[in-house]
Amino acid sequence: MSNLFRIEVAEASARIQGYVRRTSCVLSPRLSSLASSRVGHRQKINLFIKTENDQISGSFKYRGAMNKLLKLNENQLRAGLITYSTGNHGVAIAKAAMDLMNERGYAIPVHVVVNQSSLESKRSKLHDNGAQTIRINGTSMIDCRTAAHASAKEHGYTLIESFDRDVMIGQATASLEASQQIERSEEGRLDSIIVPCGGGGLATGTALLLNGSSTSVFAAEPLVGGARLAASLLQRQLCERDTVGYTCADGLRTSVWESNWQVLKSTDYLKACFPVTERQISDALIELREILGRPIEPSAAVGLAAALFHHDLGAFEPQNEAMTWNIAVVLTGGNS
Repeated sequence: MSNLFRIEVAEASARIQGYVRRTSCVLSPRLSSLASSRVGHRQKINLFIKTENDQISGSFKYRGAMNKLLKLNENQLRAGLITYSTGNHGVAIAKAAMDLMNERGYAIPVHVVVNQSSLESKRSKLHDNGAQTIRINGTSMIDCRTAAHASAKEHGYTLIESFDRDVMIGQATASLEASQQIERSEEGRLDSIIVPCGGGGLATGTALLLNGSSTSVFAAEPLVGGARLAASLLQRQLCERDTVGYTCADGLRTSVWESNWQVLKSTDYLKACFPVTERQISDALIELREILGRPIEPSAAVGLAAALFHHDLGAFEPQNEAMTWNIAVVLTGGNS
């Protein structure tokens, strides 16, 4: 599975080249110092940040959207696309469709099903990128999914789900790119990578991509209001997301999809999931805004919060002779 997946990610990387941005993956001396001092390790941490907040459409999800659309034929595109989303996935599909429409010269209608609790700012972003929103009475993503499937069947739309294999493969190119960038740097190797987890697409794609390599893959999530992947791993069964607690990381207020859970439940793929508090997310956001000088969305800061503050990270320190521990965190979006 992993060898085939790596080949498919490499092919996707070549396919979307020229459509997506090659975002930077930079070593941050300040964040490295904070991570080394606050958690306490034998090795000095080198902390790299992969700036997918600079990606077209404002998040890594544009990679998956463009990869999927480039694999559809003209009839599937002309029929119109439908998806369901709390934000970035829908925006990415809409933006990718708009970009292909401008390139190819024919209309690619996009419809995005959203729930009652969707933010006006998120819906405006969808409209700005040419999508029509279908607002339903339900409150969950399951309700949205049911409505999207029904609409696709009724109108002949092409359905694109966030856990679609081609979408996930495209998203994983962000982690492939980060790995390659660090391997070509003076540090020369990527020991660990931490990605935020909601539905689990990026975590699953990254875990499949790097399985069998020397790089350990970790997920991070909000302690309250999130997908409860850490609890699922502890209980060895997929838990329902936390619908009682509130998290500022609104992009991660969702459940892990069953197909992703089948991968993430194995430590052969995912080493651990680190829950982080709202205060830790807020502190990570402050650090990022100071370093980057531009907005970052709370969901994107969750991985950094784990690298800076989670006490269990030290248990996974590489057992080698190296004096440094090279960790990458993926800043998944900037749509604050």
